[in-house]
Amino acid sequence: MDQHANSDAETNSFVAPERGPYIQTFTGRRFYLLDPRVEDIDLWDIAHALSHEARFGGHTHRPYSVGQHSIRVALDMPQEFALWGLLHDAHEAYLKDIPSPVKLLVGPDYKRAAHNIQRVVWEWAGLDPTVCPTRLLKRADLRALAAECRDFMLYYDLGVPGLPVEAAHPERITPLDAEQVRMLFVRMYRTLRGGSK
Repeated sequence: MDQHANSDAETNSFVAPERGPYIQTFTGRRFYLLDPRVEDIDLWDIAHALSHEARFGGHTHRPYSVGQHSIRVALDMPQEFALWGLLHDAHEAYLKDIPSPVKLLVGPDYKRAAHNIQRVVWEWAGLDPTVCPTRLLKRADLRALAAECRDFMLYYDLGVPGLPVEAAHPERITPLDAEQVRMLFVRMYRTLRGGSK
């Protein structure tokens, strides 16, 4: 068996004939990337993965996670919509945080899978995706992005196309370690959901 055949065999060992490719999560579940289901979602998987997932592809001058970004977005939302902010990037717990320019290279399959997983996460959290507060969410997300560029990118003054630096949330960000983020994420989720899950 040649090297390529070995590689194919390894890849296929993470593909279930009935549900397609999967990853093993922090809690030991199999999460099927093309067949996400509510019963496969777990709060600890999301909190753990996002607390370890680097923003900006890891190109910040200090470690900064998607989990902390999600918490910041939630805090910038009106209280009744904060859960949307906390979970808006939850699909990245399973698909990773891919910088937007790289998504152009990956193609539509990533976007389709991300949309499907995110829809299932909304359902798991008791949120109706047809009433997602998209404009509020986008505003909070961009304000967080601008603040993160200011506080964690050495050359933030070069700007992000379409994102004025003055749009940044004025509060400076103090990066938290993964365990702090994980526990804050879980606590915030449970508070917003009334102690469930």
